[in-house]
Amino acid sequence: MLLLHGFPQNWFCWRFLLQELGGRFRAVALDLRGYGASDKPHGRDSYRLELLLGDICEVIEALGTPPAPGDTAASPKCVLVGHDFGGLLAWEVALSHPALVDKLVIMAAPHRAWMA
Repeated sequence: MLLLHGFPQNWFCWRFLLQELGGRFRAVALDLRGYGASDKPHGRDSYRLELLLGDICEVIEALGTPPAPGDTAASPKCVLVGHDFGGLLAWEVALSHPALVDKLVIMAAPHRAWMA
């Protein structure tokens, strides 16, 4: 389970949920690019949507998923949870990379079609 925070938060906003979910899931919360202790690249171009989505996809792929009983290989798939700005990013990851998302949970973030 990968948890994506909103603006202007960081991974720490998930601390209580990490404790709660940690018994049932391998739950991970990270600082999105430019937040908390993450790298803060200069320039607006460093925060383009495709770069932010690439960061998230790389984390999902790096963490993988433990193999199911009878399977020999792990697969990069997760339960993706997003709040606020993290929710908008989660929507985009699920739409552009559906093979990486097993389940999607969005809190306080509309789908981009609604925002148009």
